[in-house]
Amino acid sequence: MGGGSSIGASNANISQEQANRRDKLIKKRTLEQMRDAKKVNKEKRIREMVATSNQDEIGLVYLNAGQGDATIVRLPNGKVMVVDCNNDNSPENIAEYLKKAGIKKIDYLVITHPHYDHMSGMKEIADNFEVGEVWVTIYERQKDSESKESYEKYKECYKDSLKQLHRKGAKVRVPTAKNKPVVKEGKTEIKVLGPSNNSQGKNEDIHEESIALQIRFGKTSFMFTGDTTNQGLDRIRNYYDIKNTTVWHASHHGSREGANEEALKEAKPKYTVIPVGKGNYHHHPHEEAKKIYKENTERKVYRTDEGNIGFRFNSNSECTELQE
Repeated sequence: MGGGSSIGASNANISQEQANRRDKLIKKRTLEQMRDAKKVNKEKRIREMVATSNQDEIGLVYLNAGQGDATIVRLPNGKVMVVDCNNDNSPENIAEYLKKAGIKKIDYLVITHPHYDHMSGMKEIADNFEVGEVWVTIYERQKDSESKESYEKYKECYKDSLKQLHRKGAKVRVPTAKNKPVVKEGKTEIKVLGPSNNSQGKNEDIHEESIALQIRFGKTSFMFTGDTTNQGLDRIRNYYDIKNTTVWHASHHGSREGANEEALKEAKPKYTVIPVGKGNYHHHPHEEAKKIYKENTERKVYRTDEGNIGFRFNSNSECTELQE
């Protein structure tokens, strides 16, 4: 009898252990499902910032585009602007993202400069979307000063895609810096602050030719700097009003060569976004740059290698929604 009772107790203990393991597994799976659902919902909310339009708001999504740039802007009038379109080694493919957001037409496609990490998605965009205007810089890369592979990428992705977009009806524009808005509708103004008309096409450094944009919506303003150099940002600071910037796009992926402290002090942005790739071999963002952005940003500095960042703002520079 005694032996039988002992065996029964042992079986009961094993059953209880199994039950505990089962409960832990169920709890773990439930938590994972909750985390997954939360992540899916967050990404849906971010995507909706450019999937839908509101005449009283402007929406932006800074994509996790690896060591490159890709930003989507939904203007209050419903039009869509894409600023750069890297999809090379990018966690987010910008063309697929635009499709998921239900976007079929890009009204303004801005290629700040023809480096692969800013324009590698051009062919896919040309193949899949109607594009109203393409804004480009005049800089021409020279075959004899580049590797064969690099030049072929430039030709196929940039030059050939530009021709394709033009054939399909896109207007190609080469805007230069001026105080007059390139686009003006209601409370929305878009200005090009770089490159300078006096120097365009005369620089040896392609980054000196990078397009820099300012979008204003009432009291709300956004700076897109591409890979503008510290010298270029000095000129912008000296000639244009960049005070009270709402969101500052960090130049050149957080390089020290685009973290102009005087320009940041002048702009004093509420938020800064650094478009950067995880574990990149340039070691971006540089420590000096991170310090400058942190000290001169009112609220928070974001990095795209930590995920997509979505904003909605009204015309009073108030953030109505933020998903990070």
